Amino acid sequence: AARENHFEQAERLRDRLIQLDSMSLREIIRAAEIIEEAKRASIGSAQLATWNDLAQALSAEEFASLYHAMTPKNYADGEMVARQGEFLSSLFFVNSGRVQLYAVSEGREVPLKIVGPGEIIGFGTFFEISVWTVNAKSMGAELKVLTREKLHRQKDAYPALQSKLMDYCARFQSSNALFSRTKRTRRQFERKKISGRAAIVLLDEQGNETGIGAKGDLLDISRGGLSFSLRFSKKKNAAALLGKKIRVNIRTDTSISSFSCDALVMAIRCHDYVGNDYSLHVEFQKELNKVEMQQVVGKAK
Repeated sequence: AARENHFEQAERLRDRLIQLDSMSLREIIRAAEIIEEAKRASIGSAQLATWNDLAQALSAEEFASLYHAMTPKNYADGEMVARQGEFLSSLFFVNSGRVQLYAVSEGREVPLKIVGPGEIIGFGTFFEISVWTVNAKSMGAELKVLTREKLHRQKDAYPALQSKLMDYCARFQSSNALFSRTKRTRRQFERKKISGRAAIVLLDEQGNETGIGAKGDLLDISRGGLSFSLRFSKKKNAAALLGKKIRVNIRTDTSISSFSCDALVMAIRCHDYVGNDYSLHVEFQKELNKVEMQQVVGKAK
């Protein structure tokens, strides 16, 4: 199966061998070697040239495994790869062709960059867990798509792979950095720093409370949204909240009453991997009016 490039089938057969006879170490090791050798041999010279820098940043086994965890996809000229505000759990590797990155600000398209072969897009939203903050439109391109689930499957065999990939992606400018150079803003409303507590409850598709909730510390607020800190034992638990509807109850240190409203989780950012501290950034389902904003912030200026 491996020699015919049916790698998932080969890996299932190897796992089956482990289940049936875990003491057959020689056969198990040889099966793993055959799979890895076939993976490396199946990558053409043109692909190795395109992704040479990435290959140099990883071990040969890590690169081969990562490469085959991706799914190739062709995008026609003008076809959208990702839209601003969209929830996608994928990382895009430009294999050939070009992709135009642009943002929409104050109703106008703002060109940011044209990316080409050997570049990666979407890493900010992929690793930070957020919606896309820019648009990506194909100019005729073949991309290799890596889902967060496929990357997570590599963890047991290659525990350092994700951190190495994050370090490699750091050499490219993020979409937020590209947008900041335009001196424009995507914010509709002024943010105010606040202190206090936020209690959230996850809602189901019908908008009913599920009983699953958490509490955290308020960070800032605007008429359009809110951010607050939460602690999660695992990153995947934090990532599971992206795009979910919640009901949030807000009580600041300066207000005399609490305020409750529904919101959508737009981003989750890690601030301390050791302490598992994250910040949740949510968008209110309905913008706060001036009276509601004053009720929330109380005496805060």
